[in-house]
Formats: sequence, structure tokens, C-alpha cells
Amino acid sequence: MAVRPARIQDVAAAAGVSVSTVSNVLNRPERVNALTAERVRVAVAALDYVPHPGAAGLRTGHSSSIGLVLPDVANSFYSRIARGAADAAYEHGYSLVLCDSGDAPEREQGYFTMLVEQRAVGAVVVPLGADPSRLTRLRERGIPLVLADRAIPAADGCSVSVDDVAGGRIAVQHLLDCGARATSSS
Repeated sequence: MAVRPARIQDVAAAAGVSVSTVSNVLNRPERVNALTAERVRVAVAALDYVPHPGAAGLRTGHSSSIGLVLPDVANSFYSRIARGAADAAYEHGYSLVLCDSGDAPEREQGYFTMLVEQRAVGAVVVPLGADPSRLTRLRERGIPLVLADRAIPAADGCSVSVDDVAGGRIAVQHLLDCGARATSSS
């Protein structure tokens, strides 16, 4: 039988304080005297209380999540992008919300709407096509956005991409510098 997670109200009752005092201990401890704060911390530990990130998001107007919208997470190229994004998000105390659009424009747009509704702090998007209009909702709502695997003009936003042409040139130049030469077939 699953046990319901402790709520902030449970902590307040156990510590004999108000919900706002518990909130202050967790978010603005300098506002609470040391003895009261200690009682609250003991109740938090005893109840194994974990603050609800949604409640914090309502208070601050932001969440602690970053959206990652990919066309197909099963594609190894995109899964490597996901790995890098997940590692960076974790290192900075954010969660990564993985959105696999399944190569469907309407599903991609649905994820953009969800990220706006969930007040994501940002989004990394590997867009399906070159049509930037689908990204408008994120930009209009002030969600910072980085396009991956697409180059866009700096005036239109931030993007990260690989220059495959330059990469090909560098690779061939390296082979030539290492002594690769044409062979004749006689």
C-alpha cells in the first residue's frame, strides 16, 4: 500500500507552526528565529518532506525544468543530444522534460504549448522543418530557446549546429597532411 507523500501542511502541524512559517524556513530562513527553524527542519526530516516543485513554480512564475523537443529519440544522433542536455541540466539543478514529437508537426506544437503551460525556464528544440512559425508561441511567451542542428540568423535567436561542409574539408585536409596520395590503378 502506497503512503501519501507528506505535504507542507503536515510539516506545519508536526512542528506546531503555520504553513507560511514552513515556507519561510524552506525559502527565506533568515526570516525565522533559529529555534522555530530547527523545529521545522526536524519535522521535515521526520516526515521525509520534499517540496512540491509545482508549488514553487506557482510562487516564482517559473519551474525548474528545461524542455528538449526532438523529432525521434530512438535516432542515435538525437539520443546523444538528449544525453548532453540531460547531463547539463542535472549539473545545474534542472530537470529535463523530453518531448519526442515522432516527426509530427502537430505533436511538436502540442509540446510547445505544454512547455509554455508548465512555465519551462527554457527549451532546446531540434525542429522538424525550416518553418520557424511553430516556434513563435515559445518566443512570444518569453521562453528562452535554442535551436539545435539548425543554423538561424543571430537576430532570430540562438542556434547550435555543425558545419558539415567545413568538417568535410578539415577531414580531407588532415588526410592529405598525413601523406594520403592518390594511387594509380594499372
